[in-house]
Amino acid sequence: MLNTRTIALFLILMLLNRCTKEVDQFIPDTIAFDFETEFESQNPEESFLLDGTDYATFYTASGTQFEVDFGIFEYADGTPCPCDEIEMRVREFKKPSDFILAEMKTGSDDLLLGVETMFEVKATSAGKELRPRSGFKLHFHEPAPDDSSLDLYYGLGESWALEWKRVEDLPAYFGHIEYVEWDDGSFKGYEGYLDKLGWVSVARNQSSGKELTSVCVDLDLLTYDKNARVFAVGKDDLIVKPFYYDIEKECFCAWGLPIGLDISLVVIRKADEGIYNFVQQNATVSTDLEVHMEYAPGTLSTEEILQRILAVD
Repeated sequence: MLNTRTIALFLILMLLNRCTKEVDQFIPDTIAFDFETEFESQNPEESFLLDGTDYATFYTASGTQFEVDFGIFEYADGTPCPCDEIEMRVREFKKPSDFILAEMKTGSDDLLLGVETMFEVKATSAGKELRPRSGFKLHFHEPAPDDSSLDLYYGLGESWALEWKRVEDLPAYFGHIEYVEWDDGSFKGYEGYLDKLGWVSVARNQSSGKELTSVCVDLDLLTYDKNARVFAVGKDDLIVKPFYYDIEKECFCAWGLPIGLDISLVVIRKADEGIYNFVQQNATVSTDLEVHMEYAPGTLSTEEILQRILAVD
């Protein structure tokens, strides 16, 4: 028969390499949590129809200006485009909630970016995709304070697994940004020149020269990857990093956060159809940080949880 010491040792061994947990228990098969279908996007793609036979300009809802020179585009396969009419489509990410609701991060797995603005820009004519011709660039204006740490980044690959690269480090591309102040005082910010459509970010590298570590969030045993999402949100810079569920540790973790970074940890759990739990807690990143979090009392409706997400900063 097992004695008390043997049982205690067995329980300790079970908890090694795991976030702090109570004794294991059965976890019911909860309803899957799908952000994309449950929450309407608050930063939908904007569409602009332009006269392709002349210079054109347009402004997004957030105030970003794009300038389209005559003859800038060709079809994506390299063939000439008459481009009598051009449709430009832009989706911008400028707030933590934009990233959270899209389940996107400000950077790649090995690169954390502090974002001034991020957007996806596309162009079509006669239903066919366009690209800038060699030697031509799409021009945009982004109001922002002068900051020498900002660079232009292109996102490569699919939207759910973007690899962000500084354009200066991509030999095939020549896009760039520069800070300007117009003489009449009507604009202060960055002028950008894009020789590639798709994902673009004006951002600062928050990984370079810093010691990086992992952060794990411990929640109750009814919280796991199929019914919850966990994010780290920067307090002083626009940083959003989704966490993954570590099966061995039985908690949510993220790697690549710099030590000393002030963050807000955000947890959203779906308890049932139209019923959610929420918790938000501040932390400062330290080596292999583990944080235990408990949900706020009560539950929230779909509209209430959406308002909590929109309020995250």
